[in-house]
Amino acid sequence: MFKLILFSIINAEKLSLRVMETFLQSAQFKSFAGFDIIDSRYNSPRDRICTMDSSYFEELFRVVFTTYNKQLGEQHALSKTGSAMVILSAKLFTGGMSNQSGDNRFLKYSVNLKGSIPSSVKVFKDQSYLSEELAMAEVINDDHSIEGVSFPKVRPELLELQCWP
Repeated sequence: MFKLILFSIINAEKLSLRVMETFLQSAQFKSFAGFDIIDSRYNSPRDRICTMDSSYFEELFRVVFTTYNKQLGEQHALSKTGSAMVILSAKLFTGGMSNQSGDNRFLKYSVNLKGSIPSSVKVFKDQSYLSEELAMAEVINDDHSIEGVSFPKVRPELLELQCWP
């Protein structure tokens, strides 16, 4: 399954289950995977992905991240953390943070980069995470995907932004 996902990501502009099924039947993928005969239905890749334990993908990410981080010579690079808010219509999305009028809902995506590679991503939908201090502290403290590095616990009050006139 890993080879099919990797092959599909590399070779397709828009990834879908239909594209994965097409690749699964192709001679090019069979050569890449080292199999002569692969029989599968359209929903077979979907069924396999749905039943896979998410820890498999977490471990896969950790291994790929560690390998490329070393390959790029960025093991000792600084970590950078940033967030972005995405606005959704309250008619389309019932969860997430809300504004005062209630017309829109928000999701906050926070990304931690170690060098030039994302080391962790977190999505926040609770109202308390409108505060950057809480979101940033949690992303930094929960980043366990960097091998051999431990972040000190960041207290939210240390992240308060100072404004100068």
